Amino acid sequence: MNSMPQTSIPDFLKDQRIKQQSNTELGNKGHDTKAQEVVKKKSNILNFLESSIAILLAFMLVFLVVLAQSVDVAAGGIFLLAIFFWFNKKKLIQDQFEIPRCSHIFVGCLLGYFLVSLASFFLAHDASQVINKLDLPLRYFLFIPCFLMFCHLNIQFKPLLIAASIGSVFASVIAVYQYHWLGIHDPVGAVSHRILFGCFSVVLTLFSLISFFVNRALMYRILGVIGFFCGLMAIFLSGSRCAWVGFFVCILMLLAIWIKKYPKRLLIIGSVFLVLALSLLNDKVAEKFSARFLQAKTEMSLYSHEGLTGNYSVGLRLEMWKAALIIFAKNPIVGSGPRSFERSAGELIEAGIISPYAKNFKHAHNDYLTVLASRGILGLIFFMFIILLPAFIFVRSYQKSTEQEDIPALLGMVVSVTYIIFGLSETMFDRMMSVMFYLSLVSLCLSQCYLFKGIRKNK
Repeated sequence: MNSMPQTSIPDFLKDQRIKQQSNTELGNKGHDTKAQEVVKKKSNILNFLESSIAILLAFMLVFLVVLAQSVDVAAGGIFLLAIFFWFNKKKLIQDQFEIPRCSHIFVGCLLGYFLVSLASFFLAHDASQVINKLDLPLRYFLFIPCFLMFCHLNIQFKPLLIAASIGSVFASVIAVYQYHWLGIHDPVGAVSHRILFGCFSVVLTLFSLISFFVNRALMYRILGVIGFFCGLMAIFLSGSRCAWVGFFVCILMLLAIWIKKYPKRLLIIGSVFLVLALSLLNDKVAEKFSARFLQAKTEMSLYSHEGLTGNYSVGLRLEMWKAALIIFAKNPIVGSGPRSFERSAGELIEAGIISPYAKNFKHAHNDYLTVLASRGILGLIFFMFIILLPAFIFVRSYQKSTEQEDIPALLGMVVSVTYIIFGLSETMFDRMMSVMFYLSLVSLCLSQCYLFKGIRKNK
């Protein structure tokens, strides 16, 4: 077969194409320069946002138990940054972005929990202290734009780990000062609540332990070890049994997931840690540790045989749990309304159903029963997703991580698991400070963990 003849391009067309190409290249250079300036400006703004968020959260961790307003400052600053981000989102983020489907569920649960709280408030026909009762549920709604902002950013976690180690040191200093110098038997830090102080100290201590394992720089590891042992002192001095239980459960969890990655080193370091930890337990601390659990056993026996005949911890909790179940039975769908437990329990006390010693408690000393009583079965469903879904994602993310460590997943696991355990005998989600602490860290870790990043890369 004859090949097709090639048509030649006339010279004047060649000259014209060369001129057009040169003009295009000059124009492209000008456009490229402007584009580079725009990209650089966007990059600087995003870097500012990421750095600001890291600084705010580091501030929160450093001063967590020595400055009660540290959580409010960090959460408020993050919300202001989120407002700025979403007002300028089109200028900062040009590409089509989809967050993972599981995050839609998390956002939906935050929104659903807020709406159920709103519905239970209006259905309860209790218009007193509107701001006080709706302020806390509103925080769940306000953190949705913060979480979605986190999904667009890349936050550095090394400053947070360093801050947690420093925060552990501060926790031990204030605990020792209050215990030995001020004579406070159960140190409370600046949070004015020994259980909350102990629970926050657990999180800081475990973050310090994670810092030791994931940071390769010697100074960071030394700081992590110091933070871990200082945090231990704060935990044990707090006298909080739920903090002790949460600490040991999380230690076992971390050992279980690390034993495959660090078999020899972990055994050696774990043995040294155990010996040093036991040496920290002097006679007074060890006596306090055993006395608290013996007290719980004695109080349980008294309650089961004689009923509530005194004002003691275990019996009061059991009475409040009974009250919560009775309140739920009266309002099973959306509950009796946010922060209505004290009023509802007071009615049961007047009727002689529960002990008068349970008067003036604003919650049931159990997150799950408090939510069940105040927001009904609908509220409990959304609440369980808020605490269990992140924990599941963190575990799956760490298992699927191809990197040596998935730091956000590790930190997220610690916060989620500790709050799940703390909630069995304390109401962490009925306190503004602990709610904002949870939402800040879990939202950040959830948006930055390996599983989310992997899904986002495939979009």
